[in-house]
Order: sequence, then structure tokens, then C-alpha cells
Amino acid sequence: FYFTRAVLPHMRKKGYGRIINPSSDSIQIAPPGMSAYVTAKDGIVEFTQVTAFEARSGITANVILPGLTVTETSWRASL
Repeated sequence: FYFTRAVLPHMRKKGYGRIINPSSDSIQIAPPGMSAYVTAKDGIVEFTQVTAFEARSGITANVILPGLTVTETSWRASL
């Protein structure tokens, strides 16, 4: 949010810009006990969509949703 707020005026002045926000694919199937995490990550998605809509022509805003990286810890947690 703060970064977007800081750079968007400069992007508008140039008529060009790219904003890429990271979130998580866990918002698609919310794991039990993770309501605060999923809410925060979905907020990033919604914020990015509104930013894309409100930004002027030539400025794009996208969100990436990386999946789970399987590590020993995440594997054990799934057992």
C-alpha cells in the first residue's frame, strides 16, 4: 500500500508503470485456522484489482499467487 501510494503519482506523470504485488494461492482454498492470514492475502488481491481499475492508461497492476513450497517443515505439518 505505502509503496503503491508513493510511486503511483510518478507513474501517472510518466503515463507508464507496472505494479506487481505478491499474495498467496492459499486464498483459493482457505486452510483451517488461517482466517487472519487468508483475509490479509485476499486484501492484497482486492487492493491490486482496485489499483488497476483506478490507475490511468499505461499503468498496470497485477498480483502473483505463488503456491506452497514443499519443505521438510511443510511436509511434516501436512501429516
